[in-house]
Amino acid sequence: MISRLAFSHFVVNEDESVDMDALVYTATRLWVNALRIPQGT
Repeated sequence: MISRLAFSHFVVNEDESVDMDALVYTATRLWVNALRIPQGT
């Protein structure tokens, strides 16, 4: 999922309106959820 996110943003550039901070936040939340780390830890 993370690789698709990066590919679509940096290679394909599907949605130019996506803010880099929002992209980083989303990728981080995906990793944290996958590792089952409680939010706010």
